[in-house]
Amino acid sequence: MSLSPLVAGIAESQVPWLNANAPDADVILSCKIHFLRNLAGLPFPVNASKTIRNKVNQLTEESLQQICGEASLPPFYKIQLSELGVHDREILQERKLIPSAVVKGHHCKDLFLSQQNPETPWLLTNYDSHLNIQAMAPGQQLDLLW
Repeated sequence: MSLSPLVAGIAESQVPWLNANAPDADVILSCKIHFLRNLAGLPFPVNASKTIRNKVNQLTEESLQQICGEASLPPFYKIQLSELGVHDREILQERKLIPSAVVKGHHCKDLFLSQQNPETPWLLTNYDSHLNIQAMAPGQQLDLLW
């Protein structure tokens, strides 16, 4: 079983939310901020056709590119979960980048990760809402995440 190059890099890197140098890191605790948002005028993902869910992915990517500017390389990685094998998706779930339910139900879901800073929030499309924005940190750092 071989991993995609991007997922292999994620698997080999340090898990940011397990950083032993963080405040209160002696406590086995991590904190998470999770925002769910839906786009106006589009059916919820559970009721959306494949075409609509792909439109959500396209709108999300276009919006991120607009927000980030017109750099020659986008400052984020776009991972199309439907193009990954089960082992790749299991690694992403282990790293808390996708929920366990997405390992099997991966169709029309994209994951957007920062290229510069793995500790910044990441975004998953078409899970329980159109946009799932999440950030995690070690210890008790809710103010930092917020």
